[in-house]
Amino acid sequence: MNVLTSVTFSGNVFTSSVPHGLRVNDIVWVSDGDAAHAPKQATVSAVASTTVFTALNNAAGAYGFT
Repeated sequence: MNVLTSVTFSGNVFTSSVPHGLRVNDIVWVSDGDAAHAPKQATVSAVASTTVFTALNNAAGAYGFT
């Protein structure tokens, strides 16, 4: 299992500080690191570059992180 830290996001687009190695249809867990917010499962829908990817929340709605 790979763990990426220092990842920023806007909507469904995530930018990591290091190459992520993800592929379309990979399943990822997204967390803001706050124990009060449960991690969300998402599916990678697009890979724009080695550091930018789009992942859609597998649950309905937004991720709910601040």
